Amino acid sequence: MPDFRNAGSRQDTAADGEFYYILANCYYELGQYAESVTAYQKAIRRDDTNARYYRGWQWPRPRPATRARPLPR
Repeated sequence: MPDFRNAGSRQDTAADGEFYYILANCYYELGQYAESVTAYQKAIRRDDTNARYYRGWQWPRPRPATRARPLPR
């Protein structure tokens, strides 16, 4: 009989990290920056080898608003 006690544990952890990474991005887009940071930290705890999680974890701050420049006359 196969031993499934540790089967998939690395994949589950990576999948959990991906979930928290996506959640963090959603919080960021909603302007909920504290929640975003917390979710990035949880992603890193699940998979500390994924560089995307660390890049996202840098203190999230609002993106500058882009404004259209008036056309020259």
